[in-house]
Amino acid sequence: MKKINFRFSWLIVICLAGIIFLAGCGLERSSTTYKVTVKNLAAAGQTVTYAVVTVNSLEVNGYNVTETPSGLSLTLSSKNFYSTSNDFSVPLITFNRLQIAYSVDRDSNNVLGAWTPAAIDTAVNIVLPRTASGEGTATVDMNALTPFSHMSEVADKIVVVTATPAVPLGYTFSLGLTTYLVVGADVLLSGTDENGNAVSTSFSTNINYQK
Repeated sequence: MKKINFRFSWLIVICLAGIIFLAGCGLERSSTTYKVTVKNLAAAGQTVTYAVVTVNSLEVNGYNVTETPSGLSLTLSSKNFYSTSNDFSVPLITFNRLQIAYSVDRDSNNVLGAWTPAAIDTAVNIVLPRTASGEGTATVDMNALTPFSHMSEVADKIVVVTATPAVPLGYTFSLGLTTYLVVGADVLLSGTDENGNAVSTSFSTNINYQK
């Protein structure tokens, strides 16, 4: 009788172990349960346009240079990549830090040497909503890639304004660029989800400068 009970008890343990093993496989979660990716990023990237505006035509320095960035809209997507379960939820995610490293991809006249624009590290507030299934998305305007400080820094390197004497007096102003410049931007967004876990995503794009 003891032998039968012994074997029977081991059979129960084996069965339970099998059930636990199967359940564990089905419910297992990776420590990273979702990914945040960038969607619909335009391959052409962003464009900065420079222009000269006359302030006082009687003075040789009577002008201002204006800097206008084109819009750059992209969609961030938070999606479960590790489970097919319909009830798997992706938490609310808040990105609060933006870091940008710039590099010169093209300097057509080779006038800039080893110069690169200063990197940027700034605060942002981008929120991806919680989602029980499917994906959470947020469309954001990434004009933060080209803040005024960056556009002015580039202008100091490549923008030239010529003052031409006008008749009967004063000056007319024209703007030129010393080189055709394309700057690469490597972007890192970082923050946390509602559970306090660190989250980050990155992408790269180009910025073109024109008049």
